[in-house]
Parts: sequence; structure tokens; C-alpha cells
Amino acid sequence: MRVASAFESNRLSSAIRSDESAPAVAAAALEKPNPPKNHPLGMVLEACPDIIDYARGGIGSWRDLATTAALVRAALGVSPSAWAQAIEALGEIDASIVIAAILQRGDEIKSAGGYLRVLTAKARAGEFSIGPVLMALLRGKPSKAARERKATG
Repeated sequence: MRVASAFESNRLSSAIRSDESAPAVAAAALEKPNPPKNHPLGMVLEACPDIIDYARGGIGSWRDLATTAALVRAALGVSPSAWAQAIEALGEIDASIVIAAILQRGDEIKSAGGYLRVLTAKARAGEFSIGPVLMALLRGKPSKAARERKATG
């Protein structure tokens, strides 16, 4: 398991403190759980293990994932309105999986909020499925921790 760097931890902590709407959006997201039918939680966490580092007590349920994603999205720079729109279009679980995937892809995505808005628009148009995102991550895309280890030698 990767340990979040001091920079990431500080960025996450300050983003959480500065985003007063996160608890309200997270609470709204958890009102109607809708676990994906074809994607077990274990598979999601295997594809996106970096999000586990941000969970306060681990991720053992879809609710834990949604709660953690609601906190992480602020650190990624995703606005409350983009998050709410993603939840509306994708459902809270799939929106949470997308946040985990964005975190996993790290520096490959320049604007997490912009990327989420594009995926939200595609979902509304019926042109987005979370499955290919997870499959791409499972096929061997290295985690952020692996990229950092490789960069430092």
C-alpha cells in the first residue's frame, strides 16, 4: 500500500477544510446507493488502489468509497457543482469510481474537474461506461506510487 506524500496529505487536508460543501454533497450522494452490477468493489480497488490511502478507516463498502471520493474530489480540484452533476448523471457510486480512476491516473489528467465534466456529458448522452476505464487501469497502467518509484530510481 502506498503512503501519501506530505504534499498530497497537506493538499488533501487543506482542500477538505476549505470546501465546506463537501459534506452536504457527500451526504446527498449517499442517500441512494446504487452499486454497479458488473464491477465488484474489490475489482475497483484493484484498479484504483491509490484512493485507499485517503480513506479514514479503509474502504470496505461502497459507502466508504463514496465518502472517500467526496473528500478526494476537492483535493483534485473538482468543484462541488461538477461533482453534483456527475452524481446526477452517473450515480454516486460510478461518480466515485471515476474520481478514484482520476486519482489513479495522476498527472496524466491535467484538469480533473474538466475531465469529470466531459465524462458527465458523455454519460448524459449515453456514451460513457465505467467498465472500459476500469479495464484499462487493470491492464497494467502503473499506479502513481509505481511511477514515483520509477522516477526516483
